[in-house]
Amino acid sequence: MTATEFEYKWTNGNDGHFAGDARRFQVARVAHAVKNRMLEGMTADKARERVLEEPYYREDLAAGFDPLDTDGSLLKDFNSIDAP
Repeated sequence: MTATEFEYKWTNGNDGHFAGDARRFQVARVAHAVKNRMLEGMTADKARERVLEEPYYREDLAAGFDPLDTDGSLLKDFNSIDAP
C-alpha cells in the first residue's frame, strides 16, 4: 500500500473510513509525514519509524483507533505502507 492509498482509504471525504469525521485530518497528517520522509529518500520502514518517534504523530495516529476494532486494520495498513 502506498502512503497515498492509505490516506485515500482512511481519510477520503466521500467514502473513507473517517469520512465526515475530524479524525481524518489527524490520520492524513501522519500519512503525509510518512510520504514526505520517503520522498526525502528514507526507506518505508525508516520513514514509518521516524514519524512514530514524534509524539504528535503518534497521538494523531492513535486518534484514528477505534477500541472496538479488534483486527487493528488501521495499524496493519499503516505498517504496510511501502511507497510514497
